[in-house]
Amino acid sequence: MPLHMPKMIQPQVLLFAFRPEERTMRILRYLTSQGVSVRTVQAAELNETLGYLFSLPGYEKRGSLDCLTRSVPEMLVMHGFDQAMLDDFLRFFRAEDVRRVELKAVLTPTNASWTAAELSRHLQAERDAMRKRNRA
Repeated sequence: MPLHMPKMIQPQVLLFAFRPEERTMRILRYLTSQGVSVRTVQAAELNETLGYLFSLPGYEKRGSLDCLTRSVPEMLVMHGFDQAMLDDFLRFFRAEDVRRVELKAVLTPTNASWTAAELSRHLQAERDAMRKRNRA
């Protein structure tokens, strides 16, 4: 399914499994101060595709399936960020001494059709491969 990206869209972030703590509030304050729309994904929505969760055209609600994913690790997915916004957001964690989010991604035409569980598996595999390569 194609990812339809209009030229000018409001940057958006999906948050998965963030705990209500000071770190989360700091991240939310930063994002909203930058004009980013933030949505916390609920457990009942975990079987939906990222494209659907970002309300992109062409992505329909899947609803509950027998194998409903009940949880995913903490993860953040960005959509509509230009390179400068992405760089500034990543700098924010270092500059403000905020513990980083281990699993984060930018929405792509490939991962738009994935669920949060599928994306988290791919991100964890990439992270593990990078750690292994850095140890070698």
